[in-house]
Amino acid sequence: MNCPKCGRKVAEGMAYCANPACGAVLEKPRPAEPEIKTGKEARLSNFVSLARLAAFVLAALAFLYRHFFTGR
Repeated sequence: MNCPKCGRKVAEGMAYCANPACGAVLEKPRPAEPEIKTGKEARLSNFVSLARLAAFVLAALAFLYRHFFTGR
């Protein structure tokens, strides 16, 4: 990105130009709009969430079984 006043290169996200002689106030970048998942992406996301939950439940059950029933 270049400064609109002096043309010097400015790093992304900077609020002011880095040139001390210029000091121009740069435009604030617009916040990114959130992506809306539809159809197949939403189903995949739901499946991944359920798979993580199932893995956690199985790990918890395995821990409890080992702790209470194996005598270790």
